[in-house]
Amino acid sequence: MEDDLDSSWRYTQLLLRSFFKGRPGTHPAGIAALPRALAAQLRTTSIHLDEGARAVSGMKVLTDEREYQGRAVIVATEPTDANVLIPGDRVPWLAQTTWWLALPKDSGRRSLQIDTVDRPFTSALDLTAAAPERAPVNSILVAVPANGVYESSELDQRAVEYAARLFDTPTTDISLVEKSVVPRALPKLSSSFALSKNQRRGEVVLAGDYLQTPSIQGALVSGRRAAQQVLTMLGA
Repeated sequence: MEDDLDSSWRYTQLLLRSFFKGRPGTHPAGIAALPRALAAQLRTTSIHLDEGARAVSGMKVLTDEREYQGRAVIVATEPTDANVLIPGDRVPWLAQTTWWLALPKDSGRRSLQIDTVDRPFTSALDLTAAAPERAPVNSILVAVPANGVYESSELDQRAVEYAARLFDTPTTDISLVEKSVVPRALPKLSSSFALSKNQRRGEVVLAGDYLQTPSIQGALVSGRRAAQQVLTMLGA
Protein backbone atom coordinates (compact mmCIF):
# COMPACT_ATOMS: atom_id res chain seq x y z
CA MET A 1 0.00 0.00 0.00
CA GLU A 2 2.91 2.38 -0.49
CA ASP A 3 4.65 3.66 -3.59
CA ASP A 4 7.90 4.98 -2.11
CA LEU A 5 9.18 1.52 -1.06
CA ASP A 6 10.69 2.75 2.19
CA SER A 7 9.37 -0.06 4.39
CA SER A 8 12.00 -2.36 5.78
CA TRP A 9 13.00 -5.42 3.77
CA ARG A 10 12.45 -7.56 6.88
CA TYR A 11 8.81 -6.53 6.95
CA THR A 12 8.45 -7.11 3.22
CA GLN A 13 9.84 -10.63 3.65
CA LEU A 14 7.37 -11.25 6.47
CA LEU A 15 4.45 -10.23 4.25
CA LEU A 16 5.64 -12.31 1.29
CA ARG A 17 6.03 -15.34 3.54
CA SER A 18 2.49 -14.86 4.89
CA PHE A 19 1.01 -14.53 1.40
CA PHE A 20 2.90 -17.57 0.19
CA LYS A 21 2.07 -19.88 3.10
CA GLY A 22 -1.42 -18.67 3.91
CA ARG A 23 -4.68 -18.41 2.01
CA PRO A 24 -7.07 -15.46 1.68
CA GLY A 25 -10.26 -15.46 3.67
CA THR A 26 -13.08 -13.16 4.63
CA HIS A 27 -16.15 -13.63 6.80
CA PRO A 28 -19.67 -13.27 5.31
CA ALA A 29 -20.53 -10.83 8.12
CA GLY A 30 -17.43 -8.72 7.53
CA ILE A 31 -14.70 -7.76 9.98
CA ALA A 32 -17.28 -7.14 12.72
CA ALA A 33 -17.57 -10.93 13.07
CA LEU A 34 -14.17 -11.01 14.79
CA PRO A 35 -14.92 -8.80 17.83
CA ARG A 36 -18.35 -10.44 18.12
CA ALA A 37 -16.71 -13.87 18.29
CA LEU A 38 -14.31 -12.65 20.98
CA ALA A 39 -17.13 -11.02 22.96
CA ALA A 40 -19.21 -14.21 22.80
CA GLN A 41 -16.56 -16.00 24.86
CA LEU A 42 -16.87 -13.59 27.79
CA ARG A 43 -18.77 -14.80 30.84
CA THR A 44 -18.12 -12.34 33.68
CA THR A 45 -17.09 -9.22 31.76
CA SER A 46 -19.31 -6.18 31.15
CA ILE A 47 -19.07 -4.35 27.82
CA HIS A 48 -20.24 -0.74 27.47
CA LEU A 49 -20.53 0.52 23.88
CA ASP A 50 -20.95 3.97 22.33
CA GLU A 51 -19.25 5.86 25.16
CA GLY A 52 -16.55 8.22 23.96
CA ALA A 53 -13.45 8.12 26.17
CA ARG A 54 -12.35 11.61 27.27
CA ALA A 55 -9.43 10.90 29.61
CA VAL A 56 -7.52 7.91 30.97
CA SER A 57 -4.98 7.17 33.65
CA GLY A 58 -3.42 4.01 35.01
CA MET A 59 -6.56 3.08 36.99
CA LYS A 60 -9.31 5.34 35.64
CA VAL A 61 -11.29 6.00 32.44
CA LEU A 62 -13.57 9.02 32.03
CA THR A 63 -16.20 8.72 29.29
CA ASP A 64 -19.14 10.79 28.05
CA GLU A 65 -21.38 8.82 30.42
CA ARG A 66 -19.46 8.06 33.61
CA GLU A 67 -16.14 7.34 35.29
CA TYR A 68 -14.73 3.82 35.52
CA GLN A 69 -12.05 2.65 37.93
CA GLY A 70 -10.00 -0.53 37.75
CA ARG A 71 -6.65 -2.08 38.49
CA ALA A 72 -5.30 -1.42 34.99
CA VAL A 73 -6.23 0.43 31.79
CA ILE A 74 -5.56 -0.65 28.20
CA VAL A 75 -6.10 1.77 25.31
CA ALA A 76 -6.83 -0.45 22.30
CA THR A 77 -7.44 2.03 19.48
CA GLU A 78 -5.73 3.20 16.33
CA PRO A 79 -2.71 5.46 16.95
CA THR A 80 -4.28 8.86 16.21
CA ASP A 81 -7.04 8.36 18.79
CA ALA A 82 -4.57 6.84 21.25
CA ASN A 83 -2.43 9.99 21.02
CA VAL A 84 -5.44 12.15 21.92
CA LEU A 85 -5.81 10.27 25.21
CA ILE A 86 -2.10 9.69 25.86
CA PRO A 87 0.21 11.95 23.81
CA GLY A 88 2.96 10.06 22.02
CA ASP A 89 4.84 9.82 18.75
CA ARG A 90 2.82 10.60 15.64
CA VAL A 91 2.14 7.59 13.42
CA PRO A 92 1.61 8.40 9.70
CA TRP A 93 -1.17 6.74 7.75
CA LEU A 94 -1.40 4.97 4.41
CA ALA A 95 -4.61 5.75 2.51
CA GLN A 96 -6.41 3.54 0.02
CA THR A 97 -9.29 3.93 -2.43
CA THR A 98 -10.96 0.80 -3.78
CA TRP A 99 -13.37 0.42 -6.69
CA TRP A 100 -15.70 -2.59 -6.30
CA LEU A 101 -16.77 -3.87 -9.71
CA ALA A 102 -19.21 -6.53 -10.88
CA LEU A 103 -17.92 -8.65 -13.79
CA PRO A 104 -19.53 -11.60 -15.60
CA LYS A 105 -18.89 -14.95 -13.90
CA ASP A 106 -16.74 -16.27 -16.72
CA SER A 107 -14.29 -13.35 -16.33
CA GLY A 108 -12.31 -14.79 -13.44
CA ARG A 109 -9.28 -16.44 -15.01
CA ARG A 110 -7.10 -15.74 -11.97
CA SER A 111 -7.91 -14.61 -8.46
CA LEU A 112 -5.33 -11.83 -8.34
CA GLN A 113 -3.96 -9.70 -11.16
CA ILE A 114 -0.97 -7.49 -10.36
CA ASP A 115 -0.20 -4.78 -12.87
CA THR A 116 1.55 -1.46 -12.28
CA VAL A 117 1.32 -0.06 -15.80
CA ASP A 118 -1.83 1.99 -15.29
CA ARG A 119 -1.19 3.94 -12.11
CA PRO A 120 -2.56 4.78 -9.61
CA PHE A 121 -4.16 1.31 -9.66
CA THR A 122 -2.06 -1.45 -8.15
CA SER A 123 -3.97 -4.70 -8.71
CA ALA A 124 -7.32 -6.36 -9.34
CA LEU A 125 -8.58 -9.01 -6.92
CA ASP A 126 -11.47 -11.38 -7.51
CA LEU A 127 -12.86 -11.38 -3.98
CA THR A 128 -15.43 -14.03 -4.79
CA ALA A 129 -12.64 -16.59 -5.33
CA ALA A 130 -12.35 -16.57 -1.52
CA ALA A 131 -15.88 -15.43 -0.64
CA PRO A 132 -18.45 -16.33 -3.33
CA GLU A 133 -21.29 -15.09 -1.12
CA ARG A 134 -20.02 -11.51 -1.62
CA ALA A 135 -20.76 -11.48 -5.35
CA PRO A 136 -23.72 -9.78 -7.01
CA VAL A 137 -26.12 -12.16 -8.78
CA ASN A 138 -24.49 -13.97 -11.74
CA SER A 139 -21.29 -11.95 -11.27
CA ILE A 140 -17.91 -11.94 -9.62
CA LEU A 141 -16.88 -9.08 -7.35
CA VAL A 142 -13.52 -7.55 -8.27
CA ALA A 143 -11.66 -5.04 -6.09
CA VAL A 144 -9.40 -2.52 -7.84
CA PRO A 145 -7.36 -0.59 -5.23
CA ALA A 146 -5.19 2.50 -5.53
CA ASN A 147 -2.87 4.02 -2.96
CA GLY A 148 -4.19 7.39 -1.84
CA VAL A 149 -7.48 9.26 -1.56
CA TYR A 150 -9.51 9.67 -4.78
CA GLU A 151 -12.93 10.97 -3.80
CA SER A 152 -13.97 12.46 -7.15
CA SER A 153 -15.45 10.34 -9.94
CA GLU A 154 -12.75 11.13 -12.52
CA LEU A 155 -11.04 7.74 -12.12
CA ASP A 156 -14.21 5.62 -12.00
CA GLN A 157 -14.25 4.82 -15.71
CA ARG A 158 -10.51 4.21 -15.75
CA ALA A 159 -10.95 1.64 -12.97
CA VAL A 160 -13.51 -0.14 -15.14
CA GLU A 161 -11.13 -0.07 -18.11
CA TYR A 162 -8.30 -1.35 -15.91
CA ALA A 163 -10.32 -4.37 -14.77
CA ALA A 164 -11.55 -4.96 -18.32
CA ARG A 165 -7.97 -5.19 -19.59
CA LEU A 166 -6.74 -7.49 -16.82
CA PHE A 167 -9.75 -9.82 -16.94
CA ASP A 168 -10.18 -9.63 -20.73
CA THR A 169 -13.78 -8.46 -20.41
CA PRO A 170 -15.65 -5.74 -22.35
CA THR A 171 -16.15 -2.57 -20.36
CA THR A 172 -19.84 -2.68 -21.24
CA ASP A 173 -20.13 -5.87 -19.15
CA ILE A 174 -18.64 -4.24 -16.03
CA SER A 175 -20.53 -2.12 -13.54
CA LEU A 176 -19.32 -0.09 -10.57
CA VAL A 177 -20.92 -1.42 -7.39
CA GLU A 178 -19.29 0.93 -4.91
CA LYS A 179 -16.18 2.96 -4.21
CA SER A 180 -14.64 3.03 -0.74
CA VAL A 181 -12.22 5.77 0.33
CA VAL A 182 -10.26 5.02 3.52
CA PRO A 183 -7.85 7.82 4.53
CA ARG A 184 -6.65 5.77 7.53
CA ALA A 185 -6.35 2.38 5.91
CA LEU A 186 -3.15 1.20 7.61
CA PRO A 187 -0.57 2.77 9.90
CA LYS A 188 2.71 3.22 8.08
CA LEU A 189 5.50 1.10 9.44
CA SER A 190 8.76 2.93 10.00
CA SER A 191 11.90 1.76 8.25
CA SER A 192 13.33 0.77 11.65
CA PHE A 193 10.96 -2.20 11.80
CA ALA A 194 10.86 -4.02 15.15
CA LEU A 195 8.40 -6.48 16.67
CA SER A 196 9.32 -5.56 20.23
CA LYS A 197 7.88 -2.06 20.54
CA ASN A 198 7.08 -0.89 24.05
CA GLN A 199 3.34 -1.17 24.63
CA ARG A 200 3.33 0.82 27.84
CA ARG A 201 3.01 4.60 27.96
CA GLY A 202 3.34 5.76 31.53
CA GLU A 203 0.84 3.83 33.63
CA VAL A 204 -1.36 2.89 30.66
CA VAL A 205 -0.89 -0.13 28.40
CA LEU A 206 -1.47 0.27 24.65
CA ALA A 207 -2.69 -2.23 22.07
CA GLY A 208 -2.95 -1.87 18.30
CA ASP A 209 -1.53 -3.07 15.03
CA TYR A 210 0.72 0.01 14.82
CA LEU A 211 2.70 -1.52 17.70
CA GLN A 212 3.29 -4.78 15.84
CA THR A 213 2.53 -5.22 12.14
CA PRO A 214 -0.18 -3.20 10.32
CA SER A 215 -2.74 -6.01 9.97
CA ILE A 216 -5.50 -7.88 11.75
CA GLN A 217 -2.86 -10.39 12.81
CA GLY A 218 -0.75 -7.57 14.25
CA ALA A 219 -3.72 -6.22 16.20
CA LEU A 220 -4.43 -9.65 17.70
CA VAL A 221 -0.79 -10.19 18.66
CA SER A 222 -0.61 -6.73 20.22
CA GLY A 223 -3.81 -7.38 22.17
CA ARG A 224 -2.43 -10.62 23.57
CA ARG A 225 0.83 -8.93 24.56
CA ALA A 226 -1.06 -6.09 26.24
CA ALA A 227 -3.05 -8.61 28.29
CA GLN A 228 0.11 -10.45 29.27
CA GLN A 229 1.75 -7.19 30.32
CA VAL A 230 -1.23 -6.29 32.51
CA LEU A 231 -1.14 -9.71 34.16
CA THR A 232 2.54 -9.21 34.90
CA MET A 233 1.88 -5.73 36.34
CA LEU A 234 -0.82 -7.12 38.61
CA GLY A 235 1.29 -10.06 39.68
CA ALA A 236 -1.23 -12.55 38.30
